[in-house]
Amino acid sequence: MAHAAVPDFEQRLVDFGSARFTQLRPGQRQVLAAYAEQHLDTADLAIEMPTGEGKTLLALPIADNALDRADGRWPT
Repeated sequence: MAHAAVPDFEQRLVDFGSARFTQLRPGQRQVLAAYAEQHLDTADLAIEMPTGEGKTLLALPIADNALDRADGRWPT
């Protein structure tokens, strides 16, 4: 299977236009990098991080990327 381009999750976060969430935390960057490297085609994925580390924020660019791929808008 050919590998797709690595998504730019930092840019996706900026594109959401949130005044509060403008950049990823270091731990979030690390998790998204591992996801992009190892799990882009994984159907079900669990992310384990301590309370308050931003798991929900991680889910947003992952879901946004998945929707783009499903719509054929990959890569963006």
